[in-house]
Amino acid sequence: MYDMKEFVVNNYYENANFRIVIRNDYPSFYSALLHEYIHFLQDTCTYFGVKLREDLYNNKEEVNTHLIQGCDIKCLGSFYGINSKEKYLPKIAKGNGVEIIRLGPSILGAKAIKENMAYVAQKYLYEDYNKHNSEYAFISNFVEIECPFLKNNNLIQFALDDISLMTENPGKALIKMIEVFKVKKDEVVKLCYIDKIKLFYDYCETILETNKLSQYNGIIDAVGGVEGHLYSYLPKEESNIDDIVHCIVFFCKNNYQQRLKKHSILSETLIDYKNKSINHLTNSNEESIIFQKIFFESFGYPVINNNRDKKMFNSNTLKDLGFINNL
Repeated sequence: MYDMKEFVVNNYYENANFRIVIRNDYPSFYSALLHEYIHFLQDTCTYFGVKLREDLYNNKEEVNTHLIQGCDIKCLGSFYGINSKEKYLPKIAKGNGVEIIRLGPSILGAKAIKENMAYVAQKYLYEDYNKHNSEYAFISNFVEIECPFLKNNNLIQFALDDISLMTENPGKALIKMIEVFKVKKDEVVKLCYIDKIKLFYDYCETILETNKLSQYNGIIDAVGGVEGHLYSYLPKEESNIDDIVHCIVFFCKNNYQQRLKKHSILSETLIDYKNKSINHLTNSNEESIIFQKIFFESFGYPVINNNRDKKMFNSNTLKDLGFINNL
């Protein structure tokens, strides 16, 4: 069992410039990379991620502040309150003129959903991952209390987070889906299997469309706001900024097109990785090849630095990943 504090301190993803930093090579390298790479996918494959990028680049972060923040890291594990038997119910509240969804002292927003999505991806690969640490499991705690039949179903919880991020209000979307799940449990249970994942997405998206929350057609407009601002966010010392900007914009557009063709593509890719992974807790060459074929060759990658400051992004990126013929 690896230490969560070490994980948080040593590895991170920078939203502003699509950069992943993996500062150590302890035997959970690809588990750590998966967590941070999920954040990259959220920023290039989901409506909320791309829209958030556009808002940030255009100094509109105040518009989605209540969603961006989600809940403070210090209270992520406070779902149960002071009394461990106490259960918080979602409550709509007004803050700074916007509607927020509170669970006790925490806010059910995009930050919590985004972190939970990366966390359950790791859990899906390794069931015992951080089983004693609930900080990133805030959303999972809520889902499992409201829908006990989803307990330990990390793939479906990953899909729920993913689907929620295809809206402007991920917290509200999650609440709406859970409300339906509780009433139509028998219908939902039949869809909570690997071979039903596409049908699960269809079912959930029907709920969101009924509530006018789905935003699949809005991504492309937001992607256009990325290119012109990336230069100001990338470190000036980068020697190949033009290549990086060109590639990132291409990845955003490519991932958007893939998402429209197959809504469940992220969950299906995670399933594929689990089936083919040799041992994602290692830093072996074999696992590196598998990760690249499954993730990088499908979705591309940001600038990635490890503890030796070796960059996994170079001027041949598009060619190496087989994208060059698509330009």
